[in-house]
Amino acid sequence: MKSYLLVVLTAVAAMANPVEMSDAEAHALAMRDVVERAVGSSCSYNGMSGSCQHTGHCGSTLDFYVSGKCPNDPDDVRCCITKSCNNKKGGYGWCMNKSTAGSFCKEYDGHFEAGFCPGPNDVACCVMT
Repeated sequence: MKSYLLVVLTAVAAMANPVEMSDAEAHALAMRDVVERAVGSSCSYNGMSGSCQHTGHCGSTLDFYVSGKCPNDPDDVRCCITKSCNNKKGGYGWCMNKSTAGSFCKEYDGHFEAGFCPGPNDVACCVMT
């Protein structure tokens, strides 16, 4: 109880005596908070867990990204999810963004099949042949 009271009193004292900073310092602090929250924080889409990643680190190999699931993050940070998929013929693969992973899928003799992955219209199952 004493430690809780100490924390509350410290917070009240900090609000009563705010630290003054320049606009540039305030902007830098706000940007640091956004960047630190963005990359690596948890996200989810339709019950699947993922992590918030820069678009350059997601969506080009064995994963796909979904926009709008990493709130308060920059536009280039999206929810990155890794999910395997199977077609009805027994083919096995990974859910990927067709627009960013097309060359990767073809490089490994795969082809995209729609309807076997959750996600936006751009996400399909890259079935390895």
